[in-house]
Amino acid sequence: MNTLSQVFTQPSTFGQTTSGAPLYSVQAGLPLSEVLEQVAINLDNAAVLCAETVDADLQTGRSMNQIIAQLVEASRGLIDAALDGCNHPGHLLDEVL
Repeated sequence: MNTLSQVFTQPSTFGQTTSGAPLYSVQAGLPLSEVLEQVAINLDNAAVLCAETVDADLQTGRSMNQIIAQLVEASRGLIDAALDGCNHPGHLLDEVL
């Protein structure tokens, strides 16, 4: 069984340009605890924005929805990189450090 201190992210791309090329990436070697903390922050922010859209006018609500989508997509990218790290504990750690 892997311990959390042995789990580091693997490089992972997410998001796409209009041509389909990857737009963002998660760096290799980030500790799992830091990644999960950032995911929690992103999702908390998305939840707050969801609540704010209730009282927003149509245009502001649409803008907030785009921000929420970006936060969720970034969180998904972080989780994918963390899961890849769980499948390869300690891999790339020497290369990153």
